Order: sequence, then C-alpha cells, then structure tokens
Amino acid sequence: TLEFNQLLTRAKAKASTQRTTLNEIWEDLETLLRLLKAYTNGTYKKVPWAVIVSCAGALLYFVNPLDVIPDFIFAMGFLDDISVFLYVFSKVRGSLDSFRAWEKESSKSPEPT
Repeated sequence: TLEFNQLLTRAKAKASTQRTTLNEIWEDLETLLRLLKAYTNGTYKKVPWAVIVSCAGALLYFVNPLDVIPDFIFAMGFLDDISVFLYVFSKVRGSLDSFRAWEKESSKSPEPT
C-alpha cells in the first residue's frame, strides 16, 4: 500500500497544480482520491474491485509523463488526461455517488466514546 499511497500523493499534487485546467472534473477527481484513500486505509470497502482498478489506472495514466498528448503542450496537454477521467467517471459513477453518501452519513454519526 506504500506504493499506492505514493500514487495518490503524486496524483493529488499534480491535480492541485492544474486545478484550473481540471476544473470541470475537480469534484469527481477529489472524490476518487478520497475513495481510494479510504479503501487503502480500510475505512471504506463497499466498492467493487473493478472500480478500484479503473480508478487506479486513470491515476497512473494521469501521473505518467509519457501519455498520448504530453502535458507540456500548451492548452492540449491535459485533454487526454481529462478524457480518461471522464470515461472512468462515467463507468464508476454509482460507486462515487455511494461513497459520497457514505461520507455524508459518516460525518453525521457521533464519535464512539
């Protein structure tokens, strides 16, 4: 899980530097990162393995500097990354929504004493 946590950290750092470019997918991207973090630390396991693999694959593509359109190409470099995320989000929408509902419900729960 150390390598997976490093992937999450790198993806979050890269996404944060490109917030304006990624604005249209920002909320889903943040949810994806929170879901994967909760999954790896064991606090949320109600997600199919295929969703974890799809999300991790999208993050690997995002952090990889050698993708279809290199990130350094002005105004075009993140189009492929956004396309990959939009595709994955369309496939895992139900899991993202379920996770958001779980987060909302968890935040209402009183802390154990």
